[in-house]
Amino acid sequence: MITFLERVYLAAPCQHPLAEAFNQRLVTLLREYNFPMWCPQEYWQELQSAHPDWSYEQIKAEHDTDRRDVLMRANLVVAVAYGEDLDPHTALECGIAIGRGIDVIVVQNKHLAELAQPLSLTPPANLFCTRTISVPEEEARLCDALIPVMNRFFVSQRTWA
Repeated sequence: MITFLERVYLAAPCQHPLAEAFNQRLVTLLREYNFPMWCPQEYWQELQSAHPDWSYEQIKAEHDTDRRDVLMRANLVVAVAYGEDLDPHTALECGIAIGRGIDVIVVQNKHLAELAQPLSLTPPANLFCTRTISVPEEEARLCDALIPVMNRFFVSQRTWA
């Protein structure tokens, strides 16, 4: 069981090395600003390292159970879209979050739009989010747009004793 007081869940496709690299850069950036990120890709790697004797099915079952638990208790979801649409798994995670009243910020990376794997039934990313942020030409400037939005969500959720 994973326990956090505040948590930000990263919903992002990771089937391509370029997507994995961008997701890791995004998580690193947000952690530099002290956001408590939970990244499913990192957790998968932790499980593989901690349980080298487990089969793929055992790791997948543990990963999926914990991932659902963390998503259900998240304070905020940051989703990554490559192009205009979310991939089906990311759309599902965003739909669950919206259904539970959890805010979703979609980071649209149109520079890696060739990684998009939209299905004809997948709705546009902006239907699943509270706010959409586009990755600027200079990726390093992403924090200029994203951090103020995330701070606003976290400040509005905190209660002080």
